[in-house]
Amino acid sequence: GGSSIDAAKAVAMMMRQDGDLWDYAYTGSGGKKEIVDAAPVVAISTTAGTGTETDPYSVITKTETGEKLDFAADALYPTVSIIDPELMLSLPRDQTIYQGIDALFHAAECAITNRGVNRLVDVFALQSISSVLTWLPVVVEDPSNIEGRTMLAYAADICSGYTQSLINTTSHHIIAQTIGGMFPSVAHGASLIMIAEEYYRRIAAFVPDELDRVGMYLGVDSCGYPAGQSFAVGLAGFFDRLGVRGLSMADCGIAWDDLPAIADAAVNRTGIADVDLYTLTEEDVLGILQRSYR
Repeated sequence: GGSSIDAAKAVAMMMRQDGDLWDYAYTGSGGKKEIVDAAPVVAISTTAGTGTETDPYSVITKTETGEKLDFAADALYPTVSIIDPELMLSLPRDQTIYQGIDALFHAAECAITNRGVNRLVDVFALQSISSVLTWLPVVVEDPSNIEGRTMLAYAADICSGYTQSLINTTSHHIIAQTIGGMFPSVAHGASLIMIAEEYYRRIAAFVPDELDRVGMYLGVDSCGYPAGQSFAVGLAGFFDRLGVRGLSMADCGIAWDDLPAIADAAVNRTGIADVDLYTLTEEDVLGILQRSYR
């Protein structure tokens, strides 16, 4: 899975670097030192979601501070990646959904930040999103469907891995990672789902054309909706189809009173302004969390 491979990347990096691992985290309390080398990594996927098999990232949580941060460098690309969908047949239903949603957002967010500049990003993103939309519901109903598992692996481990290699995701991912760092029992895909609709409603005024374009990837015609809202509409429908639209922060142990700390960590410690085409304030993020809370 993504956590295992990311841990292997971190170990490989520190086999060839001096100091402490956290010296090389490039946000939060990390030391922001340059990663120049890593030992070779062979990645064998048992999930289809993170794309770490084909991208230059490692995401690590520092339990002492609750920070879940990225490490990034070309040296962290795996030397060999073995992607065998037969190894994914036993993946539980909830993890199948969360991994598939993670892949969808990797593609969609990269398409948003790309703004049509790099054609390859849009090609890979459309391939990933269309594959997830078609095959994730199939695999949820029939976990042994090998064609479905293959297409999800293609979407997540190849197409979305490539988009992330070419451009960054949005702060949707950073806020979700912040939740995961502070509440480790919350699956990453679940944290993405919990805040997605309100996040994309909030940024619609900033990047309406980009959101309507990825909304079309989800099969939603932007006509009849306010500018930039079609992506959130498409997500709501897809979440309903998968039965995950009602995911509750409260059920995951997140209290209403925890929300200000999450917003503070995402904005002031991790630094969401470094990745977005727009500026979300701490107040904005808190509002997204509060409107998402159930």
